[in-house]
Amino acid sequence: MTETNHARAATRKFASRTLAGSDILLIGGSGGIGSALVAQLVAQGVDTVIVASHQPATGEAALPNVQSEFVDVTQMASVQALAARLQG
Repeated sequence: MTETNHARAATRKFASRTLAGSDILLIGGSGGIGSALVAQLVAQGVDTVIVASHQPATGEAALPNVQSEFVDVTQMASVQALAARLQG
């Protein structure tokens, strides 16, 4: 099987999965590709937590099942505080 065929097979396998009801923690979900991914996840019924270092695009935080968290992922204390908030 060629590399292209492997990629196609993996895409088909992933595409057949349902993520509805899953919890997703998405780092970098506030702009560009991440924002588009959030929209797709919400459309599939996923509960999404967006972790961003800046304010999400207008309207993104208003999507159903989306919780925005502003975290500096380069700082361990900030990441630990996020984990505590999400567990509690």
